[in-house]
Amino acid sequence: MLQVLHMGLHVCQLMGYGQINDGLNLITTHSAKTLHLQDYGLSVGHAANLVILPAENGFDAVRRQTPARYSIRHGRVIAETVPSQTTLHLPQPEAVTFKR
Repeated sequence: MLQVLHMGLHVCQLMGYGQINDGLNLITTHSAKTLHLQDYGLSVGHAANLVILPAENGFDAVRRQTPARYSIRHGRVIAETVPSQTTLHLPQPEAVTFKR
């Protein structure tokens, strides 16, 4: 869904932090409401179905198109992706993190 959101944000020229966060709500909370999902979200007693992204925040996840680190269903990890690491060797080895 991040790829669909990424393309939609570009097509509609929605590039502000607030607009990107609204877009994330569109594919998470608002889609759950549209599908009439009960007990959606992170709260005690809910189903604990979620995806964990290796990102600093929502903007970072959309910007870098991060793959899901963990997929969790009913509180159990059902899929895990090991993050890749890119290192530049020019002139000293340095990990590419896209952080300042």
